[in-house]
Amino acid sequence: MLDGIPDEVTETRSEVSEGFVALVRDALARLYDYAHLQRHPLTRLLGSLPGVASERAKTLRNLILDTLEQLNPGDTVLRNDREWRAYGILVRRYLDGFSIEGIGEELHISLRQFQREHRKGLLAAASMLWGRVQKQTAAKRALRSGESSVRPCLPSWSVGFSHLMVPGESSGYSPLRRRASVSAASAAMCDSRLLLPCRR
Repeated sequence: MLDGIPDEVTETRSEVSEGFVALVRDALARLYDYAHLQRHPLTRLLGSLPGVASERAKTLRNLILDTLEQLNPGDTVLRNDREWRAYGILVRRYLDGFSIEGIGEELHISLRQFQREHRKGLLAAASMLWGRVQKQTAAKRALRSGESSVRPCLPSWSVGFSHLMVPGESSGYSPLRRRASVSAASAAMCDSRLLLPCRR
């Protein structure tokens, strides 16, 4: 593992196009916008996500959250450690909705360092998703050519596509999925103009 990024990801970084990285960034930026995610180009690239359109949005969101969870260096790494930054920046920026300045202050890093670490995390997430695209493409080609022994490939850390799981998790919800659900519920309460103090 190099700087908190799994080894298999660092090997495929050079294969990922900037267009694909931009799609991943767009999906991250609109993580809570189901209308946008159900029509997102990643749903087609990632093997026509199963289910009706509204379920595809949820499945894509869960896949992205589970991909981010794979970047988590673990509980033994402190938040200010270099290995945590790429993961932490993506979670703080896209899941928690923090500003760039707020993340920089929290991590005590400059804007340039933020940009480097953000880019590193974004490339790592895109590489993991690109690996899935490549496996799906190879599996489709094999099925078309008549090789029945090859099944459509899922990431090694998943049990089934609609219930992606993180190693060691016994339920279908990763910590980031639970955290995103709480964030979405909190935002809905704030948006409903309830007289509750809301942190933004």
